[in-house]
Amino acid sequence: MKRLLALLLVLGGLYLGYGAVRRLLASDEVKIGWLLDEMADNFNRGRPRATTDGLTFDFVDETRGVSKDAIRGYLTQLYFRARDPKTKEFTYRVELPRSERTLELLGTPHHAKVQLTARFHERRGGEESLVWEVEIDADLLHSDPGWQIARTRHKTLRGRRID
Repeated sequence: MKRLLALLLVLGGLYLGYGAVRRLLASDEVKIGWLLDEMADNFNRGRPRATTDGLTFDFVDETRGVSKDAIRGYLTQLYFRARDPKTKEFTYRVELPRSERTLELLGTPHHAKVQLTARFHERRGGEESLVWEVEIDADLLHSDPGWQIARTRHKTLRGRRID
């Protein structure tokens, strides 16, 4: 029994160590991709605080003049309001297609620009439809917590902003 426990502890340590080394050795491009994917996943799971953790403290969406706190408040209200009456699941889903992302690491080691397309879908009665497609230009900074989005600008391509 003690050997099994020791083996499980060793395997758990190796797994955690592998994850830490993988994150440490990943390129900036990969780390930024992970950030965007994690933010989308948190949005889809209905987690407003975790969704906005990828934004800097002084984040501003320059198109609308919206701060990180305002976005977090908006998402919190949206998550409570946009629930399927039967399943209680969040009715919106965002996708950020990797094939529609461009990334540019700038000359300074802690600055990058990303252009991406975000598609917001709404589920109603078992059907899902595209409600908003938006092009986003983002400026990212790398600091102590890692890569974060500092500024964005966006342009609607199709549909309407979700409310």
